[in-house]
Amino acid sequence: MRSFANQIKYRLLCMSMLLITSVPTFAEKLTSIYFYNPEINVSRNSTLKQKLDNFLAQQGSYQFQPVTDRKIFSQLIETQPQAVFIMSSWFYQTLTNKSDLTARLVGVKNNTPFFKKLLVIHQDHNQSNAANLIIASTGAPSYSSSVLQNILKTSSSASPDILKSSQILHVPKDLDALLSVGFGMAQAALSTEDSLNQLKRFYSNQHQKLKILGSSTPLMRALVVTPREASEQVDQLIEKLEHMEQHQAGKISLSLIGLDRWMQFKDAVSLTQPVQQVTPRVIGKSQGGRKP
Repeated sequence: MRSFANQIKYRLLCMSMLLITSVPTFAEKLTSIYFYNPEINVSRNSTLKQKLDNFLAQQGSYQFQPVTDRKIFSQLIETQPQAVFIMSSWFYQTLTNKSDLTARLVGVKNNTPFFKKLLVIHQDHNQSNAANLIIASTGAPSYSSSVLQNILKTSSSASPDILKSSQILHVPKDLDALLSVGFGMAQAALSTEDSLNQLKRFYSNQHQKLKILGSSTPLMRALVVTPREASEQVDQLIEKLEHMEQHQAGKISLSLIGLDRWMQFKDAVSLTQPVQQVTPRVIGKSQGGRKP
């Protein structure tokens, strides 16, 4: 009887040891992806987190965390040496200490890692009256002001007075920014070429009311940034992100940040895009047009 009891105790001990030794597998430390992009309205962050966490759960021990505050994101870069960061190329350039960081991936939309921001106004607006404009934009005020400065450098038609007293109207999407001009809620909008083409397809009447006043130089899309001395787990995550468009959950997540896929940053920097100066022009009448 005592022998049988000892056997039971031994078996229980073995099972306990098995559970203890297997804990690290289930409690493996999560690698975090921190996301901050002042080009995108933060109201979409909760949906973005849900979708990206769904994708990451299928890939391994990873978690996604959007950040709305610039200072907090900067602190995370300093204090999280083995994390992955998704940020706008504009924000990456503003970092004062990035010697320990390296850009690994860059976003791609319509087969290009570059985009331009356009300053669009209502065609009936008096260009000589550039003061007190309400400019609709999805971006944070600091980002929007930086884009305006970029446009003013490349456009001879946009007045420098725009920067002095204009107000930014924060909207959820680029398309909303353009529609706000057409409906009179703003006198101007910052938008991408892609969104302007989308407006032409779906709202041709509103599209005909607009005029391009200026264009930015080519800007890079969102970047995936890691420490230069990255861990093996970080490198594995980069590989999974690079091919995430091949998964339905990954494809949906990419669309929420305005991308089709990622490409290697080192391959993107070798590409060149011509810098074009844009003169004011009325956006031509479109044939037909439909609403979604």
